[in-house]
Amino acid sequence: MDQKIPERMIRNSDNKLMKSRHMKSFGIYLYHQNHQWLHKNKLMDKNEVCVVMVPFIAQGHLNQLLHLSRLISAYDLPVHFVCATTYSRQAKLRIHGWDPLSDSNIHFHEFLVPSFPNPPPNPNAAIRFPAHLMPSFKAVMHLRDPFAKLLSDLSITTKRIVIIHDYLMSSVVQDFVTVPTAEVYMFQSCSAFCAFWYHWEVTQTLSLDAETESIWKKVPSLEGCFTDEFLELMDSEDSSFKKISSGTLYDTSKVLEEKFLELLKIEEISGTSKNWAIGPFNPVGFTERKDSGTESNRLLINWLDKQKANSVIYVSFGTTVSFTDEEAKEIAIGLEESGQKFIWVVRDADKGNIFAGEDRRIELPEGYEERIERRGVGVVVRGWAPQIEILGHPSTGGFMSHCGWNSSMEAISMGIPIAAWPMHADQPRNATLITELLGTGIYAREWARRDEKVAASMVAEAVRRLMVSEEGCGIRKKAAELGGVVRRSVEDGGVMPQGHLNQLLHLSRLISAYDLPVHFVCATTYSRQAKLRIHGWDPLSDSNIHFHEFLVPSFPNPPPNPNAAIRFPAHLMPSFKAVMHLRDPFAKLLSDLSITTKRIVIIHDYLMSSVVQDFVTVPTAEVYMFQSCSAFCAFWYHWEVTQTLSLDAETESIWKKVPSLEGCFTDEFLELMDSEDSSFKKISSGTLYDTSKVLEEKFLELLKIEEISGTSKNWAIGPFNPVGFTERKDSGTESNRLLINWLDKQKANSVIYVSFGTTVSFTDEEAKEIAIGLEESGQKFIWVVRDADKGNIFAGEDRRIELPEGYEERIERRGVGVVVRGWAPQIEILGHPSTGGFMSHCGWNSSMEAISMGIPIAAWPMHADQPRNATLITELLGTGIYAREWARRDEKVAASMVAEAVRRLMVSEEGCGIRKKAAELGGVVRRSVEDGGVMRKELDAFVAEITRP
Repeated sequence: MDQKIPERMIRNSDNKLMKSRHMKSFGIYLYHQNHQWLHKNKLMDKNEVCVVMVPFIAQGHLNQLLHLSRLISAYDLPVHFVCATTYSRQAKLRIHGWDPLSDSNIHFHEFLVPSFPNPPPNPNAAIRFPAHLMPSFKAVMHLRDPFAKLLSDLSITTKRIVIIHDYLMSSVVQDFVTVPTAEVYMFQSCSAFCAFWYHWEVTQTLSLDAETESIWKKVPSLEGCFTDEFLELMDSEDSSFKKISSGTLYDTSKVLEEKFLELLKIEEISGTSKNWAIGPFNPVGFTERKDSGTESNRLLINWLDKQKANSVIYVSFGTTVSFTDEEAKEIAIGLEESGQKFIWVVRDADKGNIFAGEDRRIELPEGYEERIERRGVGVVVRGWAPQIEILGHPSTGGFMSHCGWNSSMEAISMGIPIAAWPMHADQPRNATLITELLGTGIYAREWARRDEKVAASMVAEAVRRLMVSEEGCGIRKKAAELGGVVRRSVEDGGVMPQGHLNQLLHLSRLISAYDLPVHFVCATTYSRQAKLRIHGWDPLSDSNIHFHEFLVPSFPNPPPNPNAAIRFPAHLMPSFKAVMHLRDPFAKLLSDLSITTKRIVIIHDYLMSSVVQDFVTVPTAEVYMFQSCSAFCAFWYHWEVTQTLSLDAETESIWKKVPSLEGCFTDEFLELMDSEDSSFKKISSGTLYDTSKVLEEKFLELLKIEEISGTSKNWAIGPFNPVGFTERKDSGTESNRLLINWLDKQKANSVIYVSFGTTVSFTDEEAKEIAIGLEESGQKFIWVVRDADKGNIFAGEDRRIELPEGYEERIERRGVGVVVRGWAPQIEILGHPSTGGFMSHCGWNSSMEAISMGIPIAAWPMHADQPRNATLITELLGTGIYAREWARRDEKVAASMVAEAVRRLMVSEEGCGIRKKAAELGGVVRRSVEDGGVMRKELDAFVAEITRP
C-alpha cells in the first residue's frame, strides 16, 4: 500500500540529508503503529506525535542522538532534546556536517543538575576507562524529575509521545509509565556485535552455531574494559530498561551487522524482538562538500586539498582517552618516522565539565610541531577537529583510532580503513568486528598488548602497514567498497530520467523567484536525486519551493543492456510505470492546497498527464503542460501523425532532413506516450518549452497554429539552466574542484567534453574504442564514463565500464585528459573558457546547456528525441557536426571515427567556424534571459497569465 510520509528534507547545495530504508521503516512505524485503520493516504495531524530524545552525556553518545534527532525531525516530527545544560551546549558546539537550519524542528530542553566534582583525567590509571567522569554520569541521573515534568506538559498537547533514550538513561525516563500516551525505545550506542555478546555471555540461553561459536573465540573478554563502579551503573540501567522498552534502535546497518541484529531479535534483550538498524546516523556526503567552520579548520582542509589521494593518515583517539606525555612523544616520533603524511589530534580526555578550568597541554618533543609544519609532513590539531570532513576527504587514506563506535561508523561510512588501537569499554570488541569480520582494518596495538609500553616503532610500523603495504592497499580497497555499500544504503530506490527532473527543478526556481510558492511533487527518491544532482544555483534559491515526496510501489530493477538492438533505455520502463501511482497522493495534495489557495497552477511533464488528471475535481485548478523536448521535435512528432497543416517549401525541405522514428523508441514506450497524449489533450491550458524564440521561433509559431494542447498558448522560457557559469565556480565536491582546477590550467577552447547522459549504455568494447579514439585525436578531453542509470540507482553495484589496461593512469600522467567515473558538474564544464567542444548524445537538456554556453557539439544521437535534436543543431542552427550520423547507428564503434570527429570539431577550419557561430548564438541566448530580453519577457508573460485577477 502506498503511504505518503511527510518528509521535510534538510537542504543545502551539496550535503543532502539521507535517510536509510530502516530509518524510513521506523518513521512509518511511529506514524502508523496503532492506526492501521487509516485510509491509504490519510495522515495524522502534525501535532499528534512528538519525539523526546534523552542522550547519555559522553561525547560519542551525545553525537549519535543529536544526529538521530535531525534524521527524525526531517519527517516533520517535532523532536525534544533533553539534556543537562552543560552537555546540550557541548553537543551543539561540536556537531558538524549538517545544514545549520537542519535543527529548526528540534527543541532543546536544558536542565540544571547538582554540581559535581570535576577531576582531570588520569593518564597513568591501570584501566584506561575514564573513571574521572563518574561524578558527572551520576549527576545527570537527577534529570528524572525535570524529564517527568516535561513529559506531563507535552502530554497536554500531544496525542502520542515517543521517547528515545540512551541505554544508560533508562532510570531517568522510567516515569513515562504515568503518561498513558507515552512509549519508549531504547537506543544502543554500541555496535550490534557488542550488544549481542554483552547479553549472550551473561545469559548463554541461545545455542551458537559453529560459525558464531568460532567468532566468539575471537571476542576479547571484558577484563580491563570497565571499572567496577561503571559496571554497577550499567547493571542498574539494564534492570530498568528491560521493564519498559518497546524496541531498540542501533546506529548500524544491516549491510554491516545483519547476523547480529537477527540474533538480537531472537534474544529479545529489550523484552521485544523489535529492532531497527538505522545507521549511519552521521551525514555521509562529506566527499561532496566543505563545511569546516573555524579558520583553523579551513586551513586544515586547505592543507588536505594539497595532498595526494589516500596519502594522509588521520590519528585521533576520541574524547575519553588520556595519554601520558611520554606516550604522546612516542606516538609523535612514530608518526614522523613512518614517512607518511598525517593529521594528529592531540588533546587530553574531556573532563566532566569541559567548560570549567584549563585542560592539560600534552607535551610533544621540543620543536616537533614547527618541524613537521615546516617539512609539510603533518598537522597537529590541539583543539576540536572536523572529523567527518577529514574522513570524507579524498586525501585521507587511513584512520588510527580508539574504535569508539561513533568514530568507527564515521570511518566505515566514508570507506576509510582503520588502524585499531582500542582503549576501553566497547572499543576492543569493535576492533575485533572491524579487523576480523569486516576486514577493513589492522591492529595498531592489539588489546592483549594493552599493558605494554607505547613505542614509536610500533606506531611507525602500523602506519606503514596500513598506508603503503600490499596488505594495507587490499584493506583500503575493501573499506572503500564497504563504504560505498553503506552510503548507498541510506538512499531510497528508484530513479527518473535526469533531464526531465533537471528541467522542472530549474523551472521551479525560476518561477519561485517571482515570490510564488512552488510545490514540487515527486516520488521520494526522484526528488532526492534531482536535488542531489542539480547545480549552478544559489543554495537559497529553493527557499520558496516545497518538496512533496511520495512512496510508489516497488518495481523490478534490471541493469541497462548495452547490447540491445535499440539503445532506448527499456530497462527503465518498470520505474516509469511505478510513478503513475502518484495519481492518488497528488489528488489528495491538490485537495489540501485548495482549502487555503485561490488558484492552483499545475505544471506537469507531458509524460505525467494521467497523474494530474484529477485536477478537474478542484474548480480553482488549471494545468499547463511542460514539453521536455525541443519545439522542433514537438512539432514534427505531431505533424507526421496528423499532417493537417500544409507546409511551405522551406519547411518541406526541412522535413526531408528529419530522421524517422525507427529505432528511437520501443513499442512499450510508444504505448505509454500515446496514453499520456490522449490525457493531456483534454486538459491543458497551454504549453511550456525549455527553449528560446531566438532558437526556434518558426516551430513555436507552427505549434501555436496546430494547437496541439487544445490551445494556441505556448511560452518559450528557456534556457531553464543558469547561464552565469562563465563568471563563477560552484563545483561542490572535492573531485569536481580538482577537475575544474585541471581545466583552469588548459588553454582557451582546447578541451572537448565527452558525455552521453544518464540513459546511454556502451559495451566495454565500444568504450575501449572511444578511449583509444580520444587519445589518438591529440586533443585534451574530459570524458564521463558511467553506465546508464538503473531504475533504482541506489540498489546494487553499477557496472564498471572497462577501459584499456593502464589507460586512466596514462592519460593522467601525460596530462591529456581526465576520466570522470561519477557525476560531473556539466554546466560548469560547459561554461569554462577552456572548453571548446562537447561530444554529446543530444538529449535536449544537455543540448540547451551547450547552446546557452556557446559550445559547439559533436552529435552522437542514441534514441528518443536525440536524432531530431541532432538535426536541429547540425542542419538548422549550424552549431555542430556529426560524430556519428543517425543513419550509421548500427555500424561498429571505431576509434578512428571518434578521433576524426574530435579533430574536425576542435582544430579544423570548419570546426573553428562552427565554434564561432556557437559562441555568437550562445551570447544571444544568454542576453535573452536578462531583463528586457525575449526569454525574460516570455517568463513575465507566463507569470502574468497564472497570476491574473
